[in-house]
Amino acid sequence: MLGFTTRQPGEFNLNYSVARAPRRVARNRRRLLRALGGRWQFVTLKQRHTDTIQVLRKNSRRNGVGRARRERDGAVKLTGDALITDRPGLLLAVQVADCLPILLFDAEKRVVAAVHAGWRGTAKRIAEKAVGRMRAEFGSNPKKLRAVIGPGIHGCCYEVGRDVVEAFDGQFPYAPKLFRRIKPAPPDMHWQQRLFSPEPPQPGERRPRPGVTAAERAEKFYLDLVEANRRQLLAAGLRTANVAASPLCTACRTDLLFSHRAEQGQTGRMMGWIGIAVMQTNSKKPRKADPSTHPPSPGKGGLAQGDKLSLVTKPRLDKLGVKPGARVAVLGVEEKAFARELRKRTRDVTQGRAKKSSDLIFLAAESPAGLKRLRTLQRALKPNGALWVVWPKGRPALKESQIIAAGIAAGLIDNKVVSFSKTHSALRLVIPLARR
Repeated sequence: MLGFTTRQPGEFNLNYSVARAPRRVARNRRRLLRALGGRWQFVTLKQRHTDTIQVLRKNSRRNGVGRARRERDGAVKLTGDALITDRPGLLLAVQVADCLPILLFDAEKRVVAAVHAGWRGTAKRIAEKAVGRMRAEFGSNPKKLRAVIGPGIHGCCYEVGRDVVEAFDGQFPYAPKLFRRIKPAPPDMHWQQRLFSPEPPQPGERRPRPGVTAAERAEKFYLDLVEANRRQLLAAGLRTANVAASPLCTACRTDLLFSHRAEQGQTGRMMGWIGIAVMQTNSKKPRKADPSTHPPSPGKGGLAQGDKLSLVTKPRLDKLGVKPGARVAVLGVEEKAFARELRKRTRDVTQGRAKKSSDLIFLAAESPAGLKRLRTLQRALKPNGALWVVWPKGRPALKESQIIAAGIAAGLIDNKVVSFSKTHSALRLVIPLARR
């Protein structure tokens, strides 16, 4: 079951953070759940325009997040910009007012996902990564997945700055096709004097030459966010026929939809939602519910208060793509626990230098100076290899944007960021497909 709400009837806002009357939001959510019927538990997100994906499984409680944060109406609220689950009874929801709600479902594996994609999330390939997580966690075949892109701001209205253009140019070879460029109009001409004077010049008189002043206008850029995400889904393996998109633009249709940009931020939020219905049994004899296949029944939702959600946490080496037998080079990463994990996974590990045809290279950097080796190191990578830059969290000396820029200068592009440890993050740089 999936769908999208509008602002009707009666300013149907579903977000507490922009609500003047939170009680009305709770009432609107209850109305939506009643309209859907059955047992449903909302799961929402504190959206941050990242590529963070939360995975909720029905058959694992070891990695539960404990007592998950709850909203006023009892909805579970996590942090990130995408949700994936195979658990019946959970209604995954993303909240939008210009950004795109993208819903994915695998009917064969009974897995669903909800993705929030603004320009930042799109630049970080969140839709493509969501498909990858469905494939890795649940064995979904991308060719059998279906995707629906809901109402959002379209290329007709989504004016962006040059920084957005540059962010996409560094990521996608097809970036020029995503932008509509409006060049400056011919400058307005203001003549300083008439070209011909009715009086002849007097002896010794100097007249200024005719000239003009120009009112310059900056070039404008309009981003087609729908096409950008459609291309990502196709790149992830979905069939063209299995990707559908709403023709409605939020900025054009403020009579029907909320638009943060068109309404100068003074507006509500809509929802894109998707869930797996709880299977009903026709057996006359009451059967004890199997917690591995059905959510608990608290009456109003799919999860009881205090129930532990099973949030999947992948082992670090799996997140980093270290496969058994891989050739790995470690430069400057001195964490002993990481070294032990690597030795258990592969014997082909070198410290301080990179062998030719390395599958993975881990480079520690604490400042931009530590990135000068990127161009040399990328020559040691296999065509499909990856170079991970590991840097300290929360230190202004080195920012993610600086690593991305250094990677581009070295002929590499970034396609993933993970938490390496409590104190460090890791960003993956790879060779563009066109050069492999």
